[in-house]
Amino acid sequence: MNIQKESTDEIENQIKVQMKRAFFNLIDDTVNSEKPDYVWITNLYTELRDRLCCFTLKDSKSYLKIIEEFDVELFNQMITNDIFDQNSFFKLVNNTFGWIEKLQAPMRDESTRESKNRVLSSEPKIFISTFLKEIHTCLDNLELDMENYFRSYDTKF
Repeated sequence: MNIQKESTDEIENQIKVQMKRAFFNLIDDTVNSEKPDYVWITNLYTELRDRLCCFTLKDSKSYLKIIEEFDVELFNQMITNDIFDQNSFFKLVNNTFGWIEKLQAPMRDESTRESKNRVLSSEPKIFISTFLKEIHTCLDNLELDMENYFRSYDTKF
């Protein structure tokens, strides 16, 4: 029975890895195509905002600040009209990773800094796809940590 559980866990992990790889390939293909799907890219940005909001209480100052700072309409206009300049990009990266750092466990700080550095050092042509992939990974880690925390908390009582 234990061998079966390990085998199932291994298969589930392989599926997750393959799905994540396919998702990241789709991001690269979509963002870097001749005619990017700006609606989908904007939806991904909206999803990032909403995932961050899930870690705060609705109507709290943090929640409202995230909604305010992640201006989806402005982001859409900037990528659609190709006016995302270096200053805007730097602000987006610092703001997004700043929220991740505020919400995550301190043990994740180093990996988050490395993710942020990969985004900041990426070539301009691929910075949006690199940003989306790195932020999704950080948010996945944040969600995993929260799940593990609550799972361990539930077993104590």
